[in-house]
Amino acid sequence: MESITQIIPADFIENFISSFEDQIQKIEAALHSSEAASDASNILFADFQRELQKFREERCQLNEKLRETLALNCSLRKNDYNCLMNEIFILLDRKETEAEKSISVYIDDQKAMARFLIDGILSIKNTPLNGDRKFLAEFKKELNNIVVNQQGQKELAISKLLEFQNIHHIVTGHFKNLLESGDPINCKNLKKIKKNILEVIV
Repeated sequence: MESITQIIPADFIENFISSFEDQIQKIEAALHSSEAASDASNILFADFQRELQKFREERCQLNEKLRETLALNCSLRKNDYNCLMNEIFILLDRKETEAEKSISVYIDDQKAMARFLIDGILSIKNTPLNGDRKFLAEFKKELNNIVVNQQGQKELAISKLLEFQNIHHIVTGHFKNLLESGDPINCKNLKKIKKNILEVIV
């Protein structure tokens, strides 16, 4: 009976094994890359939350200053002020929540990819040689789908973050201009500012 090396050339076997090892190395490299990306995303999320806190503090300070000024200048009760400006702050809170959620989903996707790669490597190592090619093809296809999905989620997260930052800067910019302009701060000017803000951000 002919040996396996007589039926199949030795260089073919060596090339197949070498190719298989290359695939494993690429997957392991992708795993490390994904884990690093996940760690970086966690750091980014923590930075983002700190930035959100700065935004909230800035808005609260400006909002409180406007509210106090209007209470003194035109006896506008704080509750009436809150009702007047509530629409703007509800919108800001919603945009902030959307941005935070989209970044959280992106980070969860990064972690899911890391788990998928770990499971894939273990499966490849435990798969019979005659099933390697089929499994690798299926694994690669699924991995590509995950990468495409992650890219879409990343773009969405960036878009939501930029949208929220833009709205925040518009609102705080109008508040600062009103407080620093030297013009009388009264209900009429506040309603005008509110109208201008909503025209831009809604």
